[in-house]
Amino acid sequence: AKQYFEKALQIAASKGLPEPMAAAYKALAVTALRTGNYAEGRRQAQMALENSRIAKNIDDMRGTAFLLSNLHERLGNHKEALRYQRLGEQAKDSLYNIEKTRLLSNQQWAFEVKSRQREIDLLNQNRLLQARELQQRTWQRNLSVVGGGLLAALAFLLYRNMRRQHRVNQLLEEKNDEIERQRRQLVELNATKDKLFSIVSHDIR
Repeated sequence: AKQYFEKALQIAASKGLPEPMAAAYKALAVTALRTGNYAEGRRQAQMALENSRIAKNIDDMRGTAFLLSNLHERLGNHKEALRYQRLGEQAKDSLYNIEKTRLLSNQQWAFEVKSRQREIDLLNQNRLLQARELQQRTWQRNLSVVGGGLLAALAFLLYRNMRRQHRVNQLLEEKNDEIERQRRQLVELNATKDKLFSIVSHDIR
């Protein structure tokens, strides 16, 4: 395993990647701790802490600081062990604050998203209401146009029927006048006929 970690360290160092270098150094330090080589472990852990700082990885800094505290404790360096223990606690507090800030930011973001969505929903409802009102006004206008057209057509038909009825009545009156005139002529003819027959009858007698 140590050879694997050393190989990984070489690759990360060749590419100038501090975070993978910190992980490899930390793995070597843990390996040294397990084998009882505390001084080597301290050296590797110190390199891991330095690369974690460069990478600005607070979580790795926290774990490595606690690892260094353990190694110094085993080496009898109680003062250094306490210092790294405090450093780990500080990193832990920083992680807590970062997590708390991230949580608050996420809550704020979620609240803003919800508020924005509420505004969008209200806008959509207003647009829907406006569309319905516009559609209703359009229907009313169309009904008014159609109703006006129907009334105009009905008025025209009534007017035409009235004109036609007036013409029919006028023709009937003219026909009645003609019939009355013919009836009077017939009466006069009958009277003339009767008078003529009366004269003829008198002459014969």
